[in-house]
Amino acid sequence: MPPHCPPELVEVRVVYGDPALQTTFKINNDITVSELKSCGIVEIGNTLVAHSGLKIEIDPSSVDVHPDASDRTRLRYLEGPLTMVVWPKPSDPNGNTSSPIIDMLERTSSELTKLKSEKAAQSMVEKSRLSNEGQRQRNIPPTMCFMVLDGWMYHLHVAPDVDESSRSLAARVEEIEQRLRDQEQEIQMLKQENQKQNQEIDELHEKLRETTEADRDAINKIRQRMLLDLGRDKLAVICGSPDWAHWKKSSSGNREEMMASASRTLRTSDQISGYWKALADDDKALRLLMLSS
Repeated sequence: MPPHCPPELVEVRVVYGDPALQTTFKINNDITVSELKSCGIVEIGNTLVAHSGLKIEIDPSSVDVHPDASDRTRLRYLEGPLTMVVWPKPSDPNGNTSSPIIDMLERTSSELTKLKSEKAAQSMVEKSRLSNEGQRQRNIPPTMCFMVLDGWMYHLHVAPDVDESSRSLAARVEEIEQRLRDQEQEIQMLKQENQKQNQEIDELHEKLRETTEADRDAINKIRQRMLLDLGRDKLAVICGSPDWAHWKKSSSGNREEMMASASRTLRTSDQISGYWKALADDDKALRLLMLSS
């Protein structure tokens, strides 16, 4: 065992699936590989949040450290640059495509849809309440009241012997008639206000629908981009390159040449699943994976 040396800072590179999702940090070389994994998970987690806005739980068992060593080994005994590779956990034991980011997007989409549904339900309840209130006001028959009062007023004014009590009754009737007119005006105002609120509710529903469609389109684009990047990296590994970017650079960006190489490898390799072999026979799907931007 080498003699004990004073602790020094060493640089560690942490990679998560896509070469774009990586970070570097410096740490004391006196810690163990196990402690390095814990620190690296935190660092790459912060990078994922900054890059995509998503907070993802990372399983420590899916973390590899290079050069390879046991968890109790201290970093000062490792030779060469330190690299941590965080492998996304497969969606099932036989899967080849990682799922944590996609699962998070699905949960986010589900929560957003639930929230929009709750808001729409609240709007419908308010609209129903206003409609019922307006209906109750409309059930008052002011026209019938006016017809009866007009008959009373006619007999009161043409009777030859109108006494004081009759005049008092006529005044009372006129007062009631005025109140009914006032109530009819209030009903008209309530109808106008109800109509305005119905229009506002309809506008709110339209805005919610447009927002939901825009959010769904944005989530689908993110999902498609990530699946495409993960699939390309996996294909690059099958073809002998560490990742898509390295393969593309080594091939001078000639994607037709890369496609031909991928087709040959997928047909002849005996270490890949039947899904990848089927891709070699589907020229359209292979082109979509390799040539789409």
